[in-house]
Amino acid sequence: MYGAVIYGYMANVTRRWWVIIVCAFLLLCTSLSRLFAGVHFLLDVLGGLVFGFLLLLHLFFLAEPRLDRYAGSLSRR
Repeated sequence: MYGAVIYGYMANVTRRWWVIIVCAFLLLCTSLSRLFAGVHFLLDVLGGLVFGFLLLLHLFFLAEPRLDRYAGSLSRR
């Protein structure tokens, strides 16, 4: 879940094609390593990815622009 949020945020902020590929590769490697190590089951990993991407969508992509506008309206001119 944290990997989906962190790597997704990094890929969105930089918006460079090579950063997106590296972040996707790291997320894939992290997910597969959790499976192969026996730490999580497949549904645990998939559920974490889905919940992480939903959290990323809601907090960073939808709420952040609104919070930036609100914080900008609070500052003195």
